[in-house]
Amino acid sequence: MAEVIRLDGRGWADVESFYDAFLAAIDAPSWHGHSIDALADSLIGGGINGVEPPFAVEILCPARPVPALTALFDALVGIADDARALNRPITLSFVHI
Repeated sequence: MAEVIRLDGRGWADVESFYDAFLAAIDAPSWHGHSIDALADSLIGGGINGVEPPFAVEILCPARPVPALTALFDALVGIADDARALNRPITLSFVHI
């Protein structure tokens, strides 16, 4: 069974808040970049983070997150799709409150 990573994003005001929480949850090294490209490289390529796919990510977030987070979440869905296509299953779910 895949590990489930639960993140409470209700207090996230910016993209950095997401990266701080998510990178800590996947046990990323301190030098891991805070960009969507760095995240894609580590999740799809592997061998960087302490937690590797398969895993599921459940993000608790407001119904209308700040626009920068909405764009980031969309990009994260694309990364998960690409990872699954390469047999590195990542499942995402967003719980809107």
